[in-house]
Amino acid sequence: MSAGAERAGSGSTARRGRGARYASLAALLVLLGCQARGNGPRELEVRFANAGVALAGTLGLPSSLGQGRPAVVFVTGDGPQDRDGGLGPAGLFHILADSLVGRGVIVLRHDDRGAGSSSADPGPPSYLALIGDTRAALAFARRRSEVDSDRVVLIGHSEGAKTCEVLAAEDPKIAGIVLLAGATAVNVDSLLEEQARLNPGGPAARLLPTMSRAKAGERAHGPADLTDWMREHLELPPRRLLSRIRCPVLIVQGGADHLVREHHAREAAALLEAAGNPDVSVRVFPGLSHAFTHWTPGAQHSPGLDAADPVVAQAVAEWVSGRTLAKKP
Repeated sequence: MSAGAERAGSGSTARRGRGARYASLAALLVLLGCQARGNGPRELEVRFANAGVALAGTLGLPSSLGQGRPAVVFVTGDGPQDRDGGLGPAGLFHILADSLVGRGVIVLRHDDRGAGSSSADPGPPSYLALIGDTRAALAFARRRSEVDSDRVVLIGHSEGAKTCEVLAAEDPKIAGIVLLAGATAVNVDSLLEEQARLNPGGPAARLLPTMSRAKAGERAHGPADLTDWMREHLELPPRRLLSRIRCPVLIVQGGADHLVREHHAREAAALLEAAGNPDVSVRVFPGLSHAFTHWTPGAQHSPGLDAADPVVAQAVAEWVSGRTLAKKP
């Protein structure tokens, strides 16, 4: 824009006026945190809060908004992660966000507390606090004038999938949930025990003593102690959540996921269907990891192996579009 304004400075008065207006508009977009892409999609830097924690995120807007577009809120997995799920531009969240926005769906993804541009809570990790952050993100999306509050879908990866279940079980207005590598019928204790049994040298085995303290009702003793986080998970058994979910559900699973294995996806789907949910779909992608990449434990990391397979993003985007865009003109 500044180069264009300089060129206008050597022309007529009218051209100088237009150049000044364009420069002013560009400056305004920067101040508002808006990345302009010509007539295409836009991204807004947004902020909202929960319990004193400031959460920063990106709101992806389609090129043609119209009145009341459907929207998706992304929910990251465990551990402080940025709005891309810690996987960067080649990760599933970023690719999926672009695919959804391109189809006319608004997307909100935000940095977790303590990650990216969000502020941190000095206390020990709390799963209930993370659930509260997602509630705040959902409320923020619904308040946007561009969003149809009846057509908001949650997409959660790993632990974020359970968070989607928690909110869908309590909020019948949610239009659908997508559970990425995180749908299970068992709770976090059984999941960690399975991981420790199958990979004795992995991180799950080292977390089992903390799980024992959580089961005994102990409290966290420091800012890095996961006891409270685990205890709060145990208070929310997936079986109880899944039986109360009535919105459409898509379960997406990597066939080579070594953290949440394929049988968990099947068991969660069976519980949903047994409870009377009429719209449950399961998609398993053979050879893909927990992050839906082609990387497998022991392999060398490379850009090709570490990038999320775009086929997964396409499948999820098609499902979301089918459950939201077809409902209203």
